[in-house]
Amino acid sequence: MKQWILQFLYFSKRDTRASLFLIFICFSTLMGPSLLKKQFRSTKGSDPEWKADLLAAMDRLEEKQKKPDTLQPVNFDPNTISLDSLLEMNVPSRIARTLIKYREKGGQFWKKEDLQRIYGVDSVLYAALEPHIRIPARSVKTQKTKKTFPKNVHKRKAPPKIEINKAGPEEWQRLYGIGPVLSKRIVKFREALGGFRTIDQVGETYGLADSVFQQIRPFLQLTETPRKIDLNRCSLEVLAAHPYINWKLARRIISYRQQHGPFQDLEDLRGIKELPVGFWEQIGAYLEVNN
Repeated sequence: MKQWILQFLYFSKRDTRASLFLIFICFSTLMGPSLLKKQFRSTKGSDPEWKADLLAAMDRLEEKQKKPDTLQPVNFDPNTISLDSLLEMNVPSRIARTLIKYREKGGQFWKKEDLQRIYGVDSVLYAALEPHIRIPARSVKTQKTKKTFPKNVHKRKAPPKIEINKAGPEEWQRLYGIGPVLSKRIVKFREALGGFRTIDQVGETYGLADSVFQQIRPFLQLTETPRKIDLNRCSLEVLAAHPYINWKLARRIISYRQQHGPFQDLEDLRGIKELPVGFWEQIGAYLEVNN
């Protein structure tokens, strides 16, 4: 009988090693994260990537082991509490760091329920912390108080009016939304036309948004009349260079002059068949006949 009992209690070397290994695994699971974290965090210098990842994994493991009933909450203001104080309350380290980072980025807690915005704060954890949250009434008042600024602090000084047929690029740039590129385009378009005959023509400039044109329109004025092209002396190239006259129309006008002689007045242009729609309103204002 005694021998049978001893045989039952006998452990082989293999069984002994397996038992010790299981004990080590259990000890490591329970105590390993805390011990290793202290060892890694005590190391001076910046953590390499593998070390940071390992510490994060340990944090997650430690948080899984913590239960809400292990919390030791005290009255606190989430707008001012430190990381160390949160950890002393047994708040999971990942959640504590998230709260601090939220504050560092400008986040504030106006009421108790705002704590649930923090990633990881579930209903169970919030219910354990809620009775201890203390947010001063002034914080809520600050939220409802709108910032006030002195009147007209953001208003730009109104620019002086400009004469659209005389202003250079520098003068155009004084207007809202007109930069170096647009100012040069406006002047170039004006010179190609021979001058603007209406203020609305400025809005035809390539790249000038209508919203910008409507903003600057009150500061535009027109006193100078545009230059005109003499139909009896102009060349085909000069006529076709005008923005409102294409090569096809320019050739028809020159051909008509060559076939019928010099123009006596602008009414002679009516002899040219199929003039473009709006010819007299748009193009006629830039043409003249000198005999």
